[in-house]
Amino acid sequence: MAATAEKLVQKLTSEIDYTFLTDFFLIYRLFITPAALLKLFMLRFEWALLDNTPERQIVRIRTFVALRHWLLNYFGYDFMGSRPLRQTLSAFLQSLAKHPLVVTSPRDQRIAKELRRYTQSLKKLHYRTKAQEKLERQGRRHDSSPRRSPMKRRSARNRGEF
Repeated sequence: MAATAEKLVQKLTSEIDYTFLTDFFLIYRLFITPAALLKLFMLRFEWALLDNTPERQIVRIRTFVALRHWLLNYFGYDFMGSRPLRQTLSAFLQSLAKHPLVVTSPRDQRIAKELRRYTQSLKKLHYRTKAQEKLERQGRRHDSSPRRSPMKRRSARNRGEF
């Protein structure tokens, strides 16, 4: 399939095709950066918020599904290494929650709330995992220091060398 990144995002957010969704997120880095992709999703969401027609409601839901898939499956890979990307996503989600159409729509409020919740919990999980890895590395370094084996300690104790 030959298409622009914009058309691919439009397809992702217009129809349900989970095979296309999963394949897209596996290969998109070959032709677009995560920052540019996030910008396209933001633009798509903004377009869908221009009015409350059934077509645009569906696009909002499907854009949510695509963003959720990206966050749940690639947050550590795409977002954690890029503070500007996380900041852009955070600012977008904050502004989304304040959009007049979102404020008046319980469904759209849930979308904004869920995306913020996913982002926050994935960030906490990533930081917790990084902290655990750091502790494990420190523990391994500490464990690799030369020690007497328990047998040598006993024999040294028996000989009165302590």
